[in-house]
Amino acid sequence: MATSTEPSGNRPFDSTAHAQLIQSAKTAVSVDQAWLYLEAAHVVGQLHIRPHLQTHAQMFNLSIRTRGWSEAVGQLFRLALVPFCLLYTSPSPRDATLSRMPSSA
Repeated sequence: MATSTEPSGNRPFDSTAHAQLIQSAKTAVSVDQAWLYLEAAHVVGQLHIRPHLQTHAQMFNLSIRTRGWSEAVGQLFRLALVPFCLLYTSPSPRDATLSRMPSSA
């Protein structure tokens, strides 16, 4: 995947890349590989509510399948917080180029 120095809020969402990463996680040959695909999908989709929720749901499912109970609880917590985090990090209504996320985050 290409990287960019452009602020992430200005880039269009790449639904094809996100779907491919989710599918690759589902068919991965190892749990570690599945987590790597899901982490990449998280980066691709984290600024958009539906793909962000979908990625965390897949992470939750993987943690349940592998009996990672503490990870499952963490993913439930993240699923609950995604809508609020996206509101907090969305661009300011007064200036579409600024994020409300503090620079220290």
